[in-house]
Amino acid sequence: MFSGCENGKEQAGTWVYRRSYAMIFSETKSIELREGYYNFTEPNIFCYINFDLLSSSCWYNDTGEKKEIYDAMCEKYGDMTYNRKEFVRFGGEPSFQMYSFVSVDIVSNADYNEEHPAGSSLVDLFTYRAYSAKPFIDSGYIKYEYEYEEDEWDGHNTYLLSHYPVQKKVSDLTPDDFILHTSHYMVRERSFAEFRFESLPTLSKVHTFTVTFTDERGDTFSASLEMTFD
Repeated sequence: MFSGCENGKEQAGTWVYRRSYAMIFSETKSIELREGYYNFTEPNIFCYINFDLLSSSCWYNDTGEKKEIYDAMCEKYGDMTYNRKEFVRFGGEPSFQMYSFVSVDIVSNADYNEEHPAGSSLVDLFTYRAYSAKPFIDSGYIKYEYEYEEDEWDGHNTYLLSHYPVQKKVSDLTPDDFILHTSHYMVRERSFAEFRFESLPTLSKVHTFTVTFTDERGDTFSASLEMTFD
């Protein structure tokens, strides 16, 4: 184990040579939803993705069949020329889905408004926000410059990020929009995506929302969350 320094704090990790930016590809095991707030006031839904990092993942330093799968994934996404030696903190390895999602649907068990009765799709009522490494890789590994809004945080800093924001109305999403969305080794501490309400319900005030993703193999992953609105 080694230590490095990030923002003045020591981080446990190690120096590694990385031919590719992606370090882990994992099969999705399940998703879960949690209630949250955008800007501390507007309700939204956070989606977490759960991986099995031991039995169903392929790492950059694997051997045999798993290394072949890892190499094939890197080649599939054009991630073959990163070629850098970097300090990587433990728990900070970029981890991506082995089989990307291609679509998502959202429904409620209660009447949302006059146009959206119980059980109907609500994809036109939510904005989807996540982060993807695909533009970073496609650009030849040029980082995205992100500046926080003045009213968003106390510190107004500009950050260079390897993961570009993806933000679209859910009804406008295409399969390409889900490619190389980032999760995190420490999945419980970081969401995969969030769903922001375009408008709040006007009829029933208690809803159980069910979010269902479908991946490129046709497998589906669903989770539900009950929310109460004032």
